[in-house]
Amino acid sequence: MMDLPGADSLRSKVLNWDAETMWQTYALLNDVEAVFRSLKSELGVRPIFHHKEVRADGHLFISVLAYRAIHVLCKRLKHTGNGAS
Repeated sequence: MMDLPGADSLRSKVLNWDAETMWQTYALLNDVEAVFRSLKSELGVRPIFHHKEVRADGHLFISVLAYRAIHVLCKRLKHTGNGAS
């Protein structure tokens, strides 16, 4: 596969996944990472220098809550036929 320009290779320790499951998981992880990067920038919580655990917990809570809101909105947009992301 190394001789094919633009080809990617996915690896996992999970042995019972088929190619479709592997691809869906990869796409989901890319989506989550992109949303978290965007949210952290938009919310102004990047870079993170937490010196107390309670602040780190709060940061994680806000990030997960915001991701869930984005996920619901994207799902509703897709359901209505809107291709926005």
